[in-house]
Amino acid sequence: MTIADKNRELDKGIHKDLYILIHNLNQPLTAINNYAHAGIAMLATGNSNKESLAVLFEKITEQVTRSNKSTKELSQLVDSLLNTKDNSD
Repeated sequence: MTIADKNRELDKGIHKDLYILIHNLNQPLTAINNYAHAGIAMLATGNSNKESLAVLFEKITEQVTRSNKSTKELSQLVDSLLNTKDNSD
């Protein structure tokens, strides 16, 4: 296998990792958006109570935690890529 072949394989792996990380960031953000809109609708229609809003806030918090994890993973991947590039120069 040539160096060019190895680089292509590495690029494919990086693209796959980035796609997964972007997906893992998008999913919790979409959920947060949906929970927030549900809370707004509950407040607007008067169909809310303390317990139902607390459940929504708990779900939002869970999704923020999930998103933070993906953000850290993305940061680590970028750091790794930059370090790899620096070492190859």
